Amino acid sequence: WSGPAIDGGDKKHLPAVRHCDRSQRRNVDESDYGGVAIMSNLRFSKVQLARKLDRLPPTLRAVFAAACAERLLPAYLTFADLAGQGEPETLTRVFTRLWEDIAGDAMPESEIQSNIRTCTDLIPPDDDESLDVETAYAEDADVALICALKCRKEGDSQEAIWAAKRAADSLDHFVFNRDNVNLNAPGALERTLADPLIQAELARQRRDLDELLRAADEDVRQVAARFRDRAKAESKIFFDAP
Repeated sequence: WSGPAIDGGDKKHLPAVRHCDRSQRRNVDESDYGGVAIMSNLRFSKVQLARKLDRLPPTLRAVFAAACAERLLPAYLTFADLAGQGEPETLTRVFTRLWEDIAGDAMPESEIQSNIRTCTDLIPPDDDESLDVETAYAEDADVALICALKCRKEGDSQEAIWAAKRAADSLDHFVFNRDNVNLNAPGALERTLADPLIQAELARQRRDLDELLRAADEDVRQVAARFRDRAKAESKIFFDAP
């Protein structure tokens, strides 16, 4: 990767919005609604994700996790550009290496562990209040990649779920901030869940899993390339309507 950290056209995908402490509101998950479906909206369900992920071979679990993380990458690039911090080239290199590994150019366990340590060191410090929002999204991108690397190393469905949850939580946070949501207002959580950005990501996750369940007999190199390219394209609209 040899281009700039981010160009002007990508910054619009992370507009400045009021910071909202994630600890002061609930995550978008089935537990928020007592397990009751809200109209026809999709919901983030760790149980449903686990059921599908457990049916996949470990390599395809890693494909799912890597795609979720890839869609978040522009958030880290935006933070690095605005804060003048971070190492976007390093993080992008690790993403590239993960996709290569999934496609067959295997990383030894020592390299995976080294990349996990590298990404852990790149988690942005929370020491600039003017960039609270960008820092939160950059952390989501970094941690989602760590989860994808751990999923690749251990084959654990739970790590893929955490990567998916980081993506869903990041958009949940974004919508709460963008719309200045009053958590005490009736229906606030339901309206947030129904936001097109959140629904789009939940639909992408469902689509990816359903497609992977049908891809067991495909060449993993083709599967990885298809998911990588699509996730890169979708990352450009992750925080913005298409």
